[in-house]
Amino acid sequence: MTKTGSLNHFWQEYELIGTTKSLNNEIPSFRSCRFCGNDETKTTFKTDSHACPELLGENDFICFEECDECNKKFSAYETHLSTLVNPYMTMAGIKGKKKIPEFHSRTIDRDEETRTIIRVASDGHRQILIGAKVEDDCIIDNINSSLLLKCRLRPFRPLNVYKALVKVGLTLLPDDLVPYYKNSFNWLLKKSENVYIPICFITLLHKKKFVEPLVELYKAKLIYKEEGFYPELTLVVNFGNLIFQIFLPESDEHDYLKSNGQSPILEIYPASIYNNDFTQSASDELFDKVNFKYKFISSDLRSESMCLRDEIIPYSFGSVEMGNLD
Repeated sequence: MTKTGSLNHFWQEYELIGTTKSLNNEIPSFRSCRFCGNDETKTTFKTDSHACPELLGENDFICFEECDECNKKFSAYETHLSTLVNPYMTMAGIKGKKKIPEFHSRTIDRDEETRTIIRVASDGHRQILIGAKVEDDCIIDNINSSLLLKCRLRPFRPLNVYKALVKVGLTLLPDDLVPYYKNSFNWLLKKSENVYIPICFITLLHKKKFVEPLVELYKAKLIYKEEGFYPELTLVVNFGNLIFQIFLPESDEHDYLKSNGQSPILEIYPASIYNNDFTQSASDELFDKVNFKYKFISSDLRSESMCLRDEIIPYSFGSVEMGNLD
């Protein structure tokens, strides 16, 4: 069961329990990893582990409870997340760890004349270079000054995208709730199985973008109701001109999918409020205008196999330079 969140209904059902705005920026005197449980007598903490991956936008949100070994494992998940969001970050002009990323589509049968390249020029204009054999990857509507851009993503594993986002959510989990999610921590480390809802709701904003990412973790005020149950935790990730929402795996205390046959109620975060100049939980200084068209989709991230996916991005071409690959 899926419910579309009204302007206020989401906050009636969920309360904010963690955010990148309130992360503790003090290095503990003695460090231990909340993911594997090892402390600094058994592992190392030399790498700055980000609570929100820098591929979603440059930030200084550091997690001091993630060891180097776990950070290395989670980086593998983030590679797949990067593949999914790459064209959006390029088109929005969002700087990652070092620079604004370029997007290079996958080719068809290794033919370079089927590749599309998107990059941001030094003057800020987007440059779209279309291969000679895939000119229909970009459909231009001159009357409405808009275009539809097909971005053929490189292969990625959808479940690893979900795991990368779950890791962010568990990073923001308050200390008093950590003991109830041990199975989720072990699942990320491939030490156990878990029950999860691998749905990601994605909103593409058209009026604003997040220059710096903002991540929020919400907890259901009441899980079980007569009409079904609410997943206990939902994560909202605001970055670039995208808003992702996922539901974290069940806690060790609850067994949702065996709860008297009840169906999950997926209350959708009303991300469209950012297209209406309304700010419920984010700061206005994080926004800047972009020329995207509004888009909302749901994405199933359950597959563990490498998949091929084409992202269709609606865009205003007033500031886009078109060209063909030589």
